[in-house]
Amino acid sequence: MSHEHHPKPTQGDILYEMFFCGGVGGAVIVLFFLAVDVMAARPLYTPSLVGSVLYLGADPATVEEVSLSAVSFATFAHLMSFSLVGLMASMVVRRVEEKSGGSFAVPALTLLAVLEGASLLVFGVIRPELGAAVGHQLIFAANFLSAVAMVAFLRQAHDTSEAVALAKHREAV
Repeated sequence: MSHEHHPKPTQGDILYEMFFCGGVGGAVIVLFFLAVDVMAARPLYTPSLVGSVLYLGADPATVEEVSLSAVSFATFAHLMSFSLVGLMASMVVRRVEEKSGGSFAVPALTLLAVLEGASLLVFGVIRPELGAAVGHQLIFAANFLSAVAMVAFLRQAHDTSEAVALAKHREAV
């Protein structure tokens, strides 16, 4: 189905997209940094570093051990923030997708810009030393993968939505 002519989403579509889009985007970032940490032989170090600095007030240069409390704080904050990202993405991507004629790149780049803006706020303005400790290139790579995964999920969701199924049913009748 063409991405230009989707029927208006139902409330169920919006809730499904919001919840799962945020879950997909957040999970991609978590798994990306887990893989980076495992390859560096220090599993869970990045969420521990982020949690220690942002929520426990540690200096990034002093964080060497993994703190499960810090991992918990970082994970909770990440889940909450990606719930908001899922809400925003489910609304914005549909509009951007329609205006761009069904393009994949335009919504993905739009989401990437949003994720990078949020990262810039946290890792560039609020705690720039944390951005340097995590690595700006790694943050960008994680945001890129997350944006692509969220748009891929949303395109699939739009094509199989309740509203699309209802429209097809009405056409058949």
